[in-house]
Amino acid sequence: MKSFGLALAILGCLASGSVLCKVGGQAKASVNVAVVGESNLKSNFIEDLKGAAKDLGLQVSIVPRGDDSLKYTLAIAQETTVGSAAGAVIGMDRTGDVVMSVVRSGRFSGRGALNACAKEIAKKMAILER
Repeated sequence: MKSFGLALAILGCLASGSVLCKVGGQAKASVNVAVVGESNLKSNFIEDLKGAAKDLGLQVSIVPRGDDSLKYTLAIAQETTVGSAAGAVIGMDRTGDVVMSVVRSGRFSGRGALNACAKEIAKKMAILER
């Protein structure tokens, strides 16, 4: 069964044409992003994003917005009320066009809301990078 999974992984790498494609949970591609926003949970979001992206075979590096290698800018927002919390992420390409977005609400904490957003935006980024 392991051999079959390995064969599928190798075929996926060959079909994608990715030079950076590796087997065994290592990153297949790398993407540079900038994260902007007014939340005090920005560093937690970045950690969660990197972890979620790694699980999907994507290595995320944080760069300044003016960096030549910048691929996406992610704008984050988070609000907490008495009974719940919500988070939102808007992903823009280098020209400022919106290419992905996520809104998650009904979470118990702001950190939970942004964690859910990080996981979903990582999925969308992985799809765009295929």
